[in-house]
Amino acid sequence: MAKIGAVGETVTWTPPGQTGLAATITYELAVPTVRTRLAYRRRVAELGGRQVGDREIVERIAAVLRDLEVEGADAELRDRHLATVESLLAEYDAMRARLRAGAFEGEAGSQALIDELGQRQPLEREVDAIGRELADVDPDLAGLYAARATYADAAGLAAAETFLAGWSGIGTPFRRVGGRVPDEVLLAVPEWHLGLLAQHVETLFAPTEAEAKNSVSLSSSPSEGSTSTSTGTSPPTGP
Repeated sequence: MAKIGAVGETVTWTPPGQTGLAATITYELAVPTVRTRLAYRRRVAELGGRQVGDREIVERIAAVLRDLEVEGADAELRDRHLATVESLLAEYDAMRARLRAGAFEGEAGSQALIDELGQRQPLEREVDAIGRELADVDPDLAGLYAARATYADAAGLAAAETFLAGWSGIGTPFRRVGGRVPDEVLLAVPEWHLGLLAQHVETLFAPTEAEAKNSVSLSSSPSEGSTSTSTGTSPPTGP
């Protein structure tokens, strides 16, 4: 596997969903540092990405439902949907309070947090389905979803440019130029891997306890795929 740059810690990551492929693709990623994390955020902004939190979208869904002027069966459906959305907001509030109280500290606490985030996913999917339908009638909500999609695309590209240190299973030779992976090299990466890569990289950021306690909501699920830690060569840390 090709590796480029100064000596540093890397992780090897295998994206999920590769069953049946002729060759399994794996990537070597530079472990994020404060400097590369900031470089990544700057690059996402340059690409037009604005991170939209789950709570921001869910609060807009609730506001749209409250403003709906409907009667009869439609009013009953609206009220059921609103109760579902408000239950998710209540879960966000409860988790934030527990984070501030230190309920998820230590290894056991981290696992408890992962478990709770997994248990919340069915409710989040239900609320998301409600929101997607309402986005057809509310431009502000539609704009939030559009911004999220743009951010996902920008984050995937920025993560690949900033943190990729090598790969195997891809015919194109890996290389970096001027501290980034060139566009013509990135074309060899399956598009669906970019979004997964961004999600995985953000799990490596390891937010401090203070950052976690200040989070409005913790919506990121644990990264998928296998990860192993190694010491190898990583890309330059950027400006």
